[in-house]
Amino acid sequence: MKIQIGILIATLITSPAFAQQKCAEVQGNMVVKKVTMKCLSVKGTADFDHTTILHDLQVKGTLSANSATLGSVNVTGKTSLHNSVINGVTQITGFLEAFDTTFKDKIQLLGPDAVFENSKTKGIEVLEKAKSVIHLKNTTVDGDIVFTHQKGIVENTNSTIQGKIIGGK
Repeated sequence: MKIQIGILIATLITSPAFAQQKCAEVQGNMVVKKVTMKCLSVKGTADFDHTTILHDLQVKGTLSANSATLGSVNVTGKTSLHNSVINGVTQITGFLEAFDTTFKDKIQLLGPDAVFENSKTKGIEVLEKAKSVIHLKNTTVDGDIVFTHQKGIVENTNSTIQGKIIGGK
């Protein structure tokens, strides 16, 4: 029954009138294409394609975004971003992979791994207490990479880090 409710709510969200009125809360799995929303909270799976979230996006579950423009992003779960732009602060608790994605504000990570390929980021702060690895490939980091618990590794392939690696190597 939850999936049916989630699909019904997702259908309402994708209507132009609903998308502009208020922030939405969805439970279940949703697929959203070519929609602009002010803000959204999802408990479940969010799959975006050419979607714009102007302000806050919160996901407790899995986020997959392709050609999306997002404000601030807070995800607890796996996050996969392709060809997207993140305008606000990004907070990820879990695994992050970003391909051809631009982050215009800071990134905070709580998870063992993050992958950035052909991407551009501001500073990255890793809050994970265990050993963490940041994988960079053809990526520009315009700031520091900080591992707050001193247990970090940056694997760098043809990437540029404008700042310092602090708390890691």
